[in-house]
This record gives sequence, C-alpha cells and structure tokens, in this order.
Amino acid sequence: QIYAVERPQIFSFLFFAILLYLLDEMKRNSRAEDQQSSSITERQSDRATVASADSPPPQADHRFMVRRAHHDKPCHPEPVEGHLFTYCSLPLLMLLWANMHAGFIVGQGIILIYLLSEGLKFIHPSFNPMDRSSYVKFLIIGISAILAAFINPNAYSAVTEMWRTSKFVSTGLTITEHRSTIALFKDYYPLYIPVYWLLLSIASISLLFRVIKKRLDIQDIFMLAGFGYFSFTQLRYVAFFLIWAVPFISNTTTVPCPTGARTERRGLMYAYLFLSLSVITFLVIGQGEYKFLKNTAGFKNGRWISRYFPEAAVRFIVKNNIKGNMYNYYDWGGYLIWGFYPGKKVAVDGRNLYEVQYIRDTAVLTAASRPVVNGMPYYKAILESYGIRYMVIPLFGIDGVMFPIVAEMIKDKEWIPVFMSDNSMIFVKNTLENYAVVHTYSIPKDIFVVYLFRMLDNAIKGTPKNFFLYLAKADLYYSQSRFKEAKEEYEKVLKINPFNTFARKKLESIDGFIR
Repeated sequence: QIYAVERPQIFSFLFFAILLYLLDEMKRNSRAEDQQSSSITERQSDRATVASADSPPPQADHRFMVRRAHHDKPCHPEPVEGHLFTYCSLPLLMLLWANMHAGFIVGQGIILIYLLSEGLKFIHPSFNPMDRSSYVKFLIIGISAILAAFINPNAYSAVTEMWRTSKFVSTGLTITEHRSTIALFKDYYPLYIPVYWLLLSIASISLLFRVIKKRLDIQDIFMLAGFGYFSFTQLRYVAFFLIWAVPFISNTTTVPCPTGARTERRGLMYAYLFLSLSVITFLVIGQGEYKFLKNTAGFKNGRWISRYFPEAAVRFIVKNNIKGNMYNYYDWGGYLIWGFYPGKKVAVDGRNLYEVQYIRDTAVLTAASRPVVNGMPYYKAILESYGIRYMVIPLFGIDGVMFPIVAEMIKDKEWIPVFMSDNSMIFVKNTLENYAVVHTYSIPKDIFVVYLFRMLDNAIKGTPKNFFLYLAKADLYYSQSRFKEAKEEYEKVLKINPFNTFARKKLESIDGFIR
C-alpha cells in the first residue's frame, strides 16, 4: 500500500525471493553431497570389514531388512547430480538484478550473511558445518555473485546514491518508505502495521522455539536480527522481511524426522494457518482492502487511471493551452510527464534530484514558515525565479495535512483559482499571456473556499471514518483563522486516530491562541 505507483522495486521483491531459494538450494545440495560422500565411505568401510571376516554374516530376516532400509531413508532424498544450473544461476541473478533496481544491495547483504553464518559453524562441530570442500565451493560462488553485480558500471553509483539518500533522511527529509513503522502508525493509523508487528512477534517466537528444540541455524539469528531491525525502523524493508519471515515461520511448524521420510506436523502449524486466514479475512473484508485492487473497476466503467491522479486537471490545461512554466505536486510528476508529453515539462517528479527538485518542491509547499526574500514572501520568490505561471496541486497530501501554499494562494491577489475537482486545483497567475483563461474561468476566492469545504463534506459523507479528511478540513478552518471550528475537527481526528501528531500539535497551537 505504501507504493502509490508501479516502480522497479517490484523486481527486487521477486529477485529477493528467488535469491533465498537459490541459497537454500545450494546449502541443501552441499549437505546432500556431504551425506553421499559419507555414505560411500561407510559402505566401503563395511565391505572391507565383511571381506576380512573369517565367516559369512548371519542371515537376517528379509522383512526386517526392508523395514530397516525404509527407516534409514533421509527425509528428502534427492540425487546430487545436476546442480550446475543452481550454481550458475546465482551470479546471473545478481547481474540481472543490478540492471533492474538498486535493491540488489540487499541481495549482496544476504549472500554475505549466508557465507558468514556457514563459516562460523566451523567454530564447533555442534553447529553441524558443511564439509570444507563444499564450503569453499559455496564461498567461491557467493563471492562471484556479489562481484557479478558490478559488471554493470552503474552498480557502484547505486551504492553511493543509497548512502547519499540516507544522509537526506537523517536531516529530516520526509520519504514515507524511510519512516519507522511506529511513526507511520501514529500519523496514518494503518491497520496493516499491527499485522506486520504480529508477524514480527511470531517470527521471534519461532526463533525461540528452534532454540529450545535445538534446531537453530546461525543464519536465522542474522536474518531475523537484520530484517527485524531494518523493517521496524524503515518501512521500505517490510516487504523483504515478510518474504523471508513467512516461510521461516511455516518451516518452524514442521519438524523433520531424522530417520524417517515422513514429516511430523505440530499443532502450531494449524494455529498459524488459522491466524493467517483470520488476518487475510480481516484485511480483505473488514478493512475493505479489496477496494485497492487496481484497475478491476475499469472493466465496468472504462476508467483505467487511478482517481489519485489529476486526470481532469490535465484535460483542462491542454484544452485551454495554459502558458508558462508549471508547478506541480511532487507525487503527480510521473503521471504529468506522461499526460503532457511532449508539449509541457513538469517542475518536480519522483526521481528525487534533490539539489534542484527537492528544494523547489518543499520551499513552495512550506511557504508559510519562510522569510521574506527581496521584499516578497519566500514562496513568491521561488515561483518568480523559475517563471512559474500556473500550479497543479491538491488541497492536502497523503498525510491529510493541508499544504500551506494553498492558503497562500487563497490570500494572494495575483493568483486566481480557475479549476477545482475532488482531487486537484489549478491556480493561474493573472498575467497577459493567460488573460483568456483567467477571464473565462476565474473563481472568486470566497466562493472557492466554500467549494473546498463542500468538497470535503461530501467526501466525509462517503467515508466517515477517514480521518485524513477531517484533518484537511481542520487545517482549512485554521488557515481561515476559524479556530473554534478547527478545534472541533482536530478533536474528531483524534477520536479516530488518537496517536496523530499533526492534530495534537495544532490543538496545542489553538489552545495557545486562546490563552
């Protein structure tokens, strides 16, 4: 849900799952080779013992021997031959991954974890290390896979870019994927976050269960500690955690029998199955997650573009040929590039060229708190410096908070609202080049504000539990200095989402005005 549009990270999720499979296959193959080698050695030893005996071995009961042979079968007997494809696939996967998305860095980290954990097992025989020759082969293939990613010359740039992005995050850059699950839950109150916390808890209990049953693999500690920490502190890693954790939990509920081909299933498996079905039912039916399935409604109404994007605003701009440079909402940049191609350029989009785009975006949207520059408000100085003549923006962002620039546009006599819909609005600067548009479609500011309140009221009637709408309405009241009404709306927000920090800060501000 946190990814508003389709992006290449979907390939990282796919390749990550394939990587885990290949690494586990390589481990299993190495174990099988070791067992086969050990079995051959034992048989050779047995033959030597029999050959050196003075008398032939006693005749054993045939039925007993059949049962014994069946009993001694390994749980998952498979031939060792034919593993060349698995070994070659790992470097090829990392090479392909590095050409698709920068998430290959996560894959490199996982390979290092596997190599390190298998190497640490040689500290003591109780950790059940693989044969040294098998580990050398495992090590060579793993290192080859890590280096294969750097055949792409841009792979090194991906590493440095990731490091640079982390510095922006540490300085307060608001990117949803970089926020912690606690911060996101407090601000947005999404119920899928407690589901993640539940699975994190179950994975931790599963690890404890393996310790008690003496089935612990060193690698499990590294994986849970790493993905548990990173997914808890940064939302972008939750998907990776789930891809690893669900099979880990499931495998914990099945206990392989050391001397039999069957698998004993514990009651924990059924409890986990019941829990999974309950969670799925809760999310899909109780929380209406089915509504977010993309494009399914398009088969009926022929509408294929999400209502999140300003489709009507794009048609209005193209139809009236609004002139000059455009300022647009950051999240709409990719859609607008597609919608206006090749006639118009956008101001910002999701590629995060921070030195220019981030400054341009945040400087305008946080206009109210900025100083005066060259005798004019900061936001006006920014707009003038880039020759902005019209703006395509929403009333509020994904967090429900109204953008300060909207309040500034309502007060600014030079900027005229000419269009509004349920998800977007257009302001045009009153200049000669766009005189026809302003003259034909201008909306008086007082009526425009009434329209905004009416739009929010209609939306609230449709989704009365959507606290984002109450927050936007409260902010709109606040911008109009109608503090009593704003306080009532902020209190409604806290009734639905008692952890919302935006509403709490605004209420404290209003109480300060009253005092």
